[in-house]
Amino acid sequence: MKILNKIFPHFVGIDIGSASIKVMEVNRVGKKVVLKNYVYMESATYEGKPFRSFEKETLFLAIDQSVDAIKACFDAAEMHPHKVVFSLPDFSSFFISFELPLMSGGELTKAINFHASKYVPIPMDEIVLDWKQIGPSPRKKEKKDVLHILAIAIPKTTMDQYRGVANAVGVSNFVLEPEAFSLFRVFAPKDDQPLCIIDFGAKSTTLSFGDKDGLQSSHSLDVAGEKIIEVLKERIDLKEEEARTLLKKSGFLSDQPVVYEILAETMNPLIGAFNESWRAMQKRGSVLDQRPNVILVGGLAGIPGMSDYLKDALNTNIQIGNPMAEIEYPPALGPIIREIGPAFGVAAGASMRVF
Repeated sequence: MKILNKIFPHFVGIDIGSASIKVMEVNRVGKKVVLKNYVYMESATYEGKPFRSFEKETLFLAIDQSVDAIKACFDAAEMHPHKVVFSLPDFSSFFISFELPLMSGGELTKAINFHASKYVPIPMDEIVLDWKQIGPSPRKKEKKDVLHILAIAIPKTTMDQYRGVANAVGVSNFVLEPEAFSLFRVFAPKDDQPLCIIDFGAKSTTLSFGDKDGLQSSHSLDVAGEKIIEVLKERIDLKEEEARTLLKKSGFLSDQPVVYEILAETMNPLIGAFNESWRAMQKRGSVLDQRPNVILVGGLAGIPGMSDYLKDALNTNIQIGNPMAEIEYPPALGPIIREIGPAFGVAAGASMRVF
């Protein structure tokens, strides 16, 4: 077995969410990616305390709790990873898109730092800044003298917290990457059709736009499962477990009109953010004019009626994401994979990173 492990190394993607931790382990056999194991652990296992929180633009990672949970996941699934990718929450990262004139490499770096400093709400010496050139689509008439830039700023404190978790877990060969990049690794389209991935989390939801060339923009907003649960509890006078069951079992299809009304209200900020981001990308000319397809992942993706509601509200094609489409697994796991797949989008994409 040790010899086989060296020939087919194990890659693990770890997604530390507020309410749960998802861990996925894969093997690479040539060009094939084969599922080795996966674990889903809810924070309720640890007295219901969240694994992470976000207050006043600062990420608070429950390091001891996260370390214990990840170790428990490794032990339960007998995981012995060679390489690990930790996904960083997008609400703790800053994605900024802007245009710059053509210039030399040294000048470009200075210009990107200057522009980023105008939008990042923390001092530049407290962040790690990376960037990539994006769009426009080759089918559009491009301004030859303009560069389209996507800059990503991550607080050093966030990276330090995740490094601390990795070290405490006993992982030495690891990388950190924002969740949006993990998702686009799994779902990036193979044609010219633009794409938006909507990732519903317990505390926030992220809209990530791009095309076959990768991520173009990412934006997080306060539309999330826990917020909807709280509104259902208050408006219908339900206990928390009753509200969760109602959302999971009935969703938009509930026979109580007030439930549909509440869900529609909570989706309004998401619909507005989608349209605003799409208009900005069209104006920038970074994608084709076709309205993007939408893939739903995360905890709310599969609630009854969600995809149909958003199909009408966003006026585009909607599908529930299957991050396992490019990963081989035993046919007997098919029903389980279809049920849990949307929740494992980030972990699956992280596990597929090659480094």
